Amino acid sequence: MTRTIVYRAAVAAVLAAALAACGAAPAAVALADACTDANDDRAVVLEGTLAARSTVACNDYDGTYRCMLDITGGPGERVGIDIAVGSGGSTMDELGNGFSAADVHVRAEDGSPLGVGQKLRVTGEMSVAGQDVCFVTADRIDRA
Repeated sequence: MTRTIVYRAAVAAVLAAALAACGAAPAAVALADACTDANDDRAVVLEGTLAARSTVACNDYDGTYRCMLDITGGPGERVGIDIAVGSGGSTMDELGNGFSAADVHVRAEDGSPLGVGQKLRVTGEMSVAGQDVCFVTADRIDRA
């Protein structure tokens, strides 16, 4: 009986350690350093300013309808943000044709509104395929 208890405790400790490793906290990454192969498929936190280009690409490749905005910093620091379209936290409103910056409505995780030019913090998984394709799939958006 004692051997069984010790064995179960050891198995529980190994499983707990494995789960903790899988749930490692996202790493804070500077925008200037975000688009490197080392960050591909990595959970990251980026901080910067919300921006939108003159055209915004939207798709549902993963079963969730998402649109691509940007997070910017200093000169040349721009990373795409793939944001789910919806009405809850960490989502955005769908954009129609001919939109302006005033039409971009993003919601932080707590539901508070964020617009173009406002500071934000984005948590999600980076996708990097060279310098030309670099974006984070937003799991969480917060006001910075």
